[in-house]
Amino acid sequence: MRFLCLIFLLAMPVSVIAQTADDDRGYLTNLIESSLSGADRTVTITGFEGALRSEARIAQMTIADAEGVWLTLEDLVLQWNRASLLRGAISVQQLRAGRMILSRAPVGGDSGPSPEARPFSLPDLPVSVSIGALDIARIEIDQSFLGEAVVASVQGAASLASGQGMANLLVTRLDGAPGSLRIDGSYSNETDILALLLDLDEGPDGIAARLLDLPGRPAVKLVVQGDAPLDDFSATLALATDGQDRLTGDFVLATVDGRQQVRLDAGGDISALFAPEYRDFFGNDAQLQVAFNRAADGRIDIPQITLDAGRARLSGAIRIGPQGWPEQVSITGAITPVGGAPVLLPVSGPRTFVDDVTLDLAFDAAVSDRWVLDLTVNGLDRPGLSIASLGLRGGGILQSGEGDQNGRVTANLTYGAQGLQLDDTGAAQALGDAVSGVLVIDRTEGSPTALRRWSLSGAGIEILAEAQIAGARQGFQTTAAATLDVVGLQRFSTLAGQNLGGAAAFDITADLTPLDGLFTIDLTGTTDDLRIGIAQADAVLAGDGRVAATVVRDTAGTRLQDLRVATDAAEISATATLTSAGSVADVTARLRDVSVVLPALSGPATTTGQVTMSADDRIAFTLSGDAPAAFYTLTGTVAPLPDDGRTVTIDLAADVTDLSRYAGVAGRPLAGAAALRVQGFVLGDGSRFALDVQGETSDLVTGIARLDPLLAGAGEIAAQIARPADDALRISDLAVQTDAIDLRGAADVRLDGPMTADLALRIADARLVDPALAGPLTLMLDAAPDAQGQTSALVQITGPDTALRFDATVAGRQAGFAMTGDLSAQVADLASYAGLVGRPLRGSIDLTAAGRVIPDLSAFDAQVSLRSEGLGIGNPTADALLAGTGRITADVGREDGLLVVRTLEVSTPQVSFVGALNSNAGFRQGRFNASLRDVGLLTDQISGPVRATGSASLDAVGNWGVDATGTGPGGLTAQVQGAVAQTGTLDLAITGAAPLALLNTAIEPRRLSGIANFNLRADGAPGLDALSGQITFANGRLAAPTLGQALSGITGAVRLGSGTAQVDLRSGVEAGGSLAISGPIGLGDGNPADVTIRLDNVVLQDTQLYRANIGGTITVQGPLQGGARIDGQLLLGQTDVRVPSSTISSLGALPDVVHRQPDRAVVTTLARAGLLPSGAPINGGSTGTRRAFPLNIVIDAPSRIFVRGRGLDAELGGRLTIGGTSADVIPVGRFDLLRGRIDILQQRFDLTEGSASLQGEFEPYIRLVAATTSATGTQVSIVVDGPASEPQVSFDSVPDLPQDEILAQLIFGRDLQSISPLQAVQLAGAISTLAGGGNGAVDQLRQNLGLDDFDVTTDEQGNAALRAGRYLSENVYTDVTVSSTGGTEINLNLDITDEIVAKGGVDQDGDTGIGIFFERDY
Repeated sequence: MRFLCLIFLLAMPVSVIAQTADDDRGYLTNLIESSLSGADRTVTITGFEGALRSEARIAQMTIADAEGVWLTLEDLVLQWNRASLLRGAISVQQLRAGRMILSRAPVGGDSGPSPEARPFSLPDLPVSVSIGALDIARIEIDQSFLGEAVVASVQGAASLASGQGMANLLVTRLDGAPGSLRIDGSYSNETDILALLLDLDEGPDGIAARLLDLPGRPAVKLVVQGDAPLDDFSATLALATDGQDRLTGDFVLATVDGRQQVRLDAGGDISALFAPEYRDFFGNDAQLQVAFNRAADGRIDIPQITLDAGRARLSGAIRIGPQGWPEQVSITGAITPVGGAPVLLPVSGPRTFVDDVTLDLAFDAAVSDRWVLDLTVNGLDRPGLSIASLGLRGGGILQSGEGDQNGRVTANLTYGAQGLQLDDTGAAQALGDAVSGVLVIDRTEGSPTALRRWSLSGAGIEILAEAQIAGARQGFQTTAAATLDVVGLQRFSTLAGQNLGGAAAFDITADLTPLDGLFTIDLTGTTDDLRIGIAQADAVLAGDGRVAATVVRDTAGTRLQDLRVATDAAEISATATLTSAGSVADVTARLRDVSVVLPALSGPATTTGQVTMSADDRIAFTLSGDAPAAFYTLTGTVAPLPDDGRTVTIDLAADVTDLSRYAGVAGRPLAGAAALRVQGFVLGDGSRFALDVQGETSDLVTGIARLDPLLAGAGEIAAQIARPADDALRISDLAVQTDAIDLRGAADVRLDGPMTADLALRIADARLVDPALAGPLTLMLDAAPDAQGQTSALVQITGPDTALRFDATVAGRQAGFAMTGDLSAQVADLASYAGLVGRPLRGSIDLTAAGRVIPDLSAFDAQVSLRSEGLGIGNPTADALLAGTGRITADVGREDGLLVVRTLEVSTPQVSFVGALNSNAGFRQGRFNASLRDVGLLTDQISGPVRATGSASLDAVGNWGVDATGTGPGGLTAQVQGAVAQTGTLDLAITGAAPLALLNTAIEPRRLSGIANFNLRADGAPGLDALSGQITFANGRLAAPTLGQALSGITGAVRLGSGTAQVDLRSGVEAGGSLAISGPIGLGDGNPADVTIRLDNVVLQDTQLYRANIGGTITVQGPLQGGARIDGQLLLGQTDVRVPSSTISSLGALPDVVHRQPDRAVVTTLARAGLLPSGAPINGGSTGTRRAFPLNIVIDAPSRIFVRGRGLDAELGGRLTIGGTSADVIPVGRFDLLRGRIDILQQRFDLTEGSASLQGEFEPYIRLVAATTSATGTQVSIVVDGPASEPQVSFDSVPDLPQDEILAQLIFGRDLQSISPLQAVQLAGAISTLAGGGNGAVDQLRQNLGLDDFDVTTDEQGNAALRAGRYLSENVYTDVTVSSTGGTEINLNLDITDEIVAKGGVDQDGDTGIGIFFERDY
């Protein structure tokens, strides 16, 4: 059409065009371009000439759409006879083009449907054009058309005159691939003869083979040829690949007795045209026969349709009446297997098999008006899907509408799939193993089509719909109603990838006019405990839910008239209108209680808003809402930018009146109130913004301990924040003010270029930051560009006893932000910061430094000088070394990635160090000298200087050679030799010896002596894992004054290897016995250990309280840093527990001494003595915590636990288990009384009950009871109860009497009023003994004689007797009793087991007795 327009315009009379030859380009070119262009098409012509001649030329013509030029024509030439127009004919001798470029397919200009509906109308269609002669020398077609780029030439000729026409076209490829296409045809109205030749000939890998995806991409030749009158036309068809015939056939078009006849008979071995795996389906001789007859009245008769191809068979016949109504349809087909093997179908995608397929469609109006369909597919199987049986069955009525009758068609079909199996777990779970449905349709000619029923049933889903569909004249207007029920939404969880649940039901009604785009849709529905896998949303959707919405589209626009969603927890309502002139939407959402989504918050929340959009895509929005103790408003606009970006303006106001309501949400303590206002704009991509922030706070609490005191009271926040460029951030008018803090200033930060800043911060009292500080704290920052385009910056900080100043020049990004300047810092008293760092500090420092540094420390150069006075850090060893005046002078840098220490000098009155590390011509060398003037600072056992020297050198391959030695008094020597590789790998030998006394300062008040010899290697990456070798000990001694114990003769070794220390140490215990420690201890995290401690008759004693012999084994398994399990099995030998005499003098007990603000020396002394309050920190440090140690220690003592003192003499035995943990010790068990007595005024009372257990800090707790009857008949119990160090004595009686009355009756057999003065003195002495006034002469004599039991007693007749007893061995006890009457008795006890005892005795008369006794304590 475009060429026809071009010819017409060229033919316009000169008088109408009114132009000269000089005006060719102007008027005519513009007229042609505008005529050929359209809404989606722009035509541009360049180099147009010859409009008034018989040969017109165009240098270039392009056609473009919204995405640019898609067609280019170059060197266009049109030769034609203009005069022929006067005869009503267009005579074009030649139309040629030098080059045609088809770069892509044009794009359409449709931007989608408008909101308004428009009545249907057909588009304007272009008229056809005929070209007489065509010659395109080169046509270039982009690969997007044919799958590959193609270059070809086109030549041809065509004529149409006097009812005769001919066309001859030849396309030849020019890009090296052989191929041509010839189309040669002619037709004459007079003779009715049609001549046609289509000849396609392509070599291998041609376009046709590739588009048809022929296996192997063979050469293709296709010839269709015929030459005969149309009423008896026949043509032959031949298709060959690689020279082999594949398909041949005949096509006949004839007219016989007024009927048009069409016959097609084709066949051949077409299997080669398909992939080898499909050749069995088609076989090697496929045949197709089709016969078609059409009578003059329009009746159509297809008596034969036959397809026979391998596995597929299809046959049938069709007869259709004059008005197009079927009269007979009979079609049968099948896909049948061979030998029962599944048949592979020739379909695209994954390999698909079927067991068999049958098709049967039948209708014969001469017999009945009913038609029947039966389609069955068995054994469908493809990857991911298998269906045992798939069917479509049913039928209906087909009543012809021939003549005056109204035709009618109905269908009642059932469909379904049984045995459905899906590999996709989600789909299988959702659909189940069966799907079925019904389709019922009724169509009467002239009436709407009725969809009576359409249903789909599956696992957990039911769909039911009906509809009325009008004809085309009514725009296919449709009214429909549908219901959707989904139960058990959890079945769809895997398919949706969400944890779904609950149920939903929806009713939908619709009134649609598809051709006009009109619709009205109403939806209502309910939900039941709906879940979508999002916890907060699920909480809102829980319970019963209701959904309702109406959507309308008409000529006025598209409207969401009413959307309502309601659940037990929330309500949402919305409306919206969309038109070409603009759109508006309103929404309201209310949450009845936000606790359903935020359990830590309670109360309702509401949001309302409106969004509008204008025709030019400008959006405006307004939102407001409230929440518990909070409300907000937000307004803004979104405007498009020319570069497809968007600008967002916002005005946000938010006010929270009680932040404590949100503490649980934030997971931290919050309190106070805050109001915030933010105004400004932000680009859609965030690359630019400008915001004005204003806020007020009241008693703000954030849960940050050091920040909250600064925010107390009323506060104000203000700032303007902008990002004017990609590398810039500007803050202006910054002001943060509370009662405690004042921050003001501005800053302009740029990555490229100098920066400016003016910031001032003042904290009124540093105690608000940390209670250990006092006084104001200020920080000032001034920065401005200098003459060289860099940033000149000054930082000043002042605080408690502190002043810091940093004056520097900061370079730009190109120089890595290098800083050059001076730093000075003075701290007059470090004690001000002791509480801040958690350890005692003292002294002062004065630091100055100058140099240049890049922030990432990739390069620096600094000269540092530091002076200290009286420095102390709370470590006794370090404090002794740092005392007095200290100085550090250093000149250091980093060059070429290497650290350079030009000079380093460190000195205090006790220590000096001088070193250097330099580089010369690629080699590095370092040396140092260090000395300690007197090692006596670290121990009081040795004295004298310690000196160390060393050197290091770097070789050509980057390895360091190290050689260092050290010497000192007391046999101290050390030598380190070896290498450190460039990778950091160590290869060092470390040998020497050191006096153990060097550790004394660190372990005070304990004392170590002896020598440790070490022979170690460090081999591998730096770390304890690299250490191997051993440390040996000889003649070591450890004294522990607080325990009253000392270990001597410590020998053994600690062997290191593979990150483990294998301990093997032995020692004697000076109080008696010995112990050994063995097992591995890990050197890594937690120090995991498996250590065994063996005790051999070790004497444990407290000179004031007890002495015991103990043996056995204790194991420690697990991390020594906390959590290791301690197990043990200990056996107590003879144990003497002495109930001490009272230490209270006649003046009474001394009051406790309270130390007020003790200095460090006093605190250290109190700690060593164990007199600090429990948990009190030592030296100002933290007590720290670690994981407790589980305990399981069993202590066995069958007998020989003696409790003596204050008139007591008792023996106990039993078992005790120490359980729980080191933080909560739980003793289980006790030691019970075996025998014993209590002396009061020379009277002996046998103990009848007794036990001893451990309480508190492992102090024995005793309870002993002696029950007797006084001479007055009073029943008396003497009870000794309490800690062994201070037991309490009490007296109980029946009847109940005062304590002194009980004692008088017990001792003298009379009441208190009847005793004599001498007896009163004796009674007072007894009370003194019981109260701890002394042990008495008998007990002193027992100790001097070395007896276990010594006692003087009287019998009921007043006769005196003396008893002496002693253990002869661990389980043999004997005693001898001599009476004042001359009688003598010897007794012997033998403990056979813990429960069986043999007892025997003999007196002076030779009378003997023996017995076996069974005893068990419960």
